[in-house]
Amino acid sequence: ILTSIGPYDNAAVYLEPLGIRIDNAPGTVCAFSGMALRHGVRYTPEPRISFAWYLRDNVRDGVRMMAATLMTQSVYQNVTGYTRFSA
Repeated sequence: ILTSIGPYDNAAVYLEPLGIRIDNAPGTVCAFSGMALRHGVRYTPEPRISFAWYLRDNVRDGVRMMAATLMTQSVYQNVTGYTRFSA
């Protein structure tokens, strides 16, 4: 989970494998698997604070939580109804 706060404009989160750009306005929360998706945050010269929460494998294993499966085209289509990933 990634969120940022501060007085900034024009920041974005990029999920490169999916070709998705997410507007990262102050207070926006993004949830995705950082291990499964290469990602980046666009530079902005204004000050901001970013918070990143993650779940380590040993913590997940310790509470016997199943690992999430990777996003696939068919899963995306079943959930959203769209036939293609959109940018």
